[in-house]
Amino acid sequence: MAATFRIAGDNALFTMPEVKLGLIPGAGGTKRLPRLVGRGNALRLMLLGNEISATDAAKMGLVDRVTHQGGALDAAMSVAEQLSEMPAAAMAAVMRCVDESADLRLSAGLAAEAVRINDLFDTADTREGISAFFQGERRDTPN
Repeated sequence: MAATFRIAGDNALFTMPEVKLGLIPGAGGTKRLPRLVGRGNALRLMLLGNEISATDAAKMGLVDRVTHQGGALDAAMSVAEQLSEMPAAAMAAVMRCVDESADLRLSAGLAAEAVRINDLFDTADTREGISAFFQGERRDTPN
């Protein structure tokens, strides 16, 4: 649940069995799961402890992509390759803004976002990207 992208083979099963053991999910499970799948789905998974399929996990947002059995590693490597081609500073700023969004009021989040955007204008990647945009070129963007 702490991963940026979650890819699973179509044979994968997911469960939150802690309640059956008289425990609760740890390592942030009670915080991360509702943020990924919503309160209702999170409670259903955590209170019942039942297994769900990769397809059901994807429908509720727990998994971003389902691949054929044995294809998850290749899919993850493809995403990693696409990410490696993106400007690192911009990706870090996006991640930080998104991560903070759960903890900040909207006005504070917008202010933090504006600071990060202004900081990015001073990077070579941004200057190159904006120049290419105005010259009619397009950076390849992964799907």
